Amino acid sequence: MKKMICLLLLLFVLIGVIGCNIGEDKSTVRSEKEAKQTVSELSNDLTNLSTDLDSLNKQLS
Repeated sequence: MKKMICLLLLLFVLIGVIGCNIGEDKSTVRSEKEAKQTVSELSNDLTNLSTDLDSLNKQLS
């Protein structure tokens, strides 16, 4: 269940990143490499948050 929520959050983040890139002027659009790096960093952050949430749930149990 938690993994499903995390995957949905990641999907929304990806949609947001793509939407921001489409909405920007072409001169300010991030390069593909920068966009991939940002998505990778956000994915890692989401994984870390999921791990922290699991740890907190174990502590509360």
